[in-house]
Amino acid sequence: MIHCFASLFFFVAAAILMLETSSGSTYLGTTYLYRVLAAACIGGMGLESGEGKVSGMIMGNIAMVLVVFLLIHSGQRSKLETIVEGIIVVLSLYLQKRRKRTENSPPKSEIYRIENAPSER
Repeated sequence: MIHCFASLFFFVAAAILMLETSSGSTYLGTTYLYRVLAAACIGGMGLESGEGKVSGMIMGNIAMVLVVFLLIHSGQRSKLETIVEGIIVVLSLYLQKRRKRTENSPPKSEIYRIENAPSER
C-alpha cells in the first residue's frame, strides 16, 4: 500500500516539475538529489535507519528552500549550491554517527566504576 502512495506522490512531483520546466526530459530530477538528501538530513531523518518525523522533514525542507533562496538571490553560482548541499549532507552524517556512538556508550559513571574497581586475583 505504501508503494502505491509513493508512486502517486512521484507522479504528482514529476507532473509539477514538467509543468514548471515545460519539458519532459529524464534528466530533470537529477539536480534535486542532494537537495532532497540535505533537506531530509536537516529534518533529522536517520539515513541508516530511515526513521524520522514528518514535522522534521517539513522543517528540513523549509530550511533547505531558504538556504537555496539565499544563495540564488545573493548572486552565487549554481555550483556553490551543490557544494553547500553536499556539506550539509556530510555534516549531518557525521553528527548522526557521533550521536549514535554516544547513545551506545555506557555512562561515564559506569566507566569510572569499572576502571577503578579492585582487581580480583
